[in-house]
Amino acid sequence: MALPTSLSGVGFPPEKSDHGPYISSAGNVYIVLRDSVTTSNLVVHKATNPTSSFAEADAVDAPDVGAAINSLSCYPVGDVIHIATWAAADPEIRYHTFNMATDQWGTVNETVEDLANRPTVDGSKRVSIVVRSNGVPVIQYSGSYDAL
Repeated sequence: MALPTSLSGVGFPPEKSDHGPYISSAGNVYIVLRDSVTTSNLVVHKATNPTSSFAEADAVDAPDVGAAINSLSCYPVGDVIHIATWAAADPEIRYHTFNMATDQWGTVNETVEDLANRPTVDGSKRVSIVVRSNGVPVIQYSGSYDAL
């Protein structure tokens, strides 16, 4: 889907990024990125009409993962976006959820794995997430995996 609008104040993580767009049951369009100034902040932008403009949703409760987000991955299930992040300087894999039906953050900054004393496989910091049919998220990062 090509969106003829631009978003300001947001950026893409330098490593892998699966960020949308995602369409809610109400037909609104959402995209998940990091803030361009405070790159440790995770942001969700919403458009009721994606041809005109996007606005940040629930900025008050948006997670700050503590260091620049190097990689993020999203997986929508119904109206909930499941999100995994890997921060650059604070090497932790974190899990978050955003509810598109309520425009509210749910789970924020749940630490899945602290990687401070574990080397990355190839020097990269990549993370991926899927959700099993039973609702359990599975997060994979640089060759290892962990389930919540």
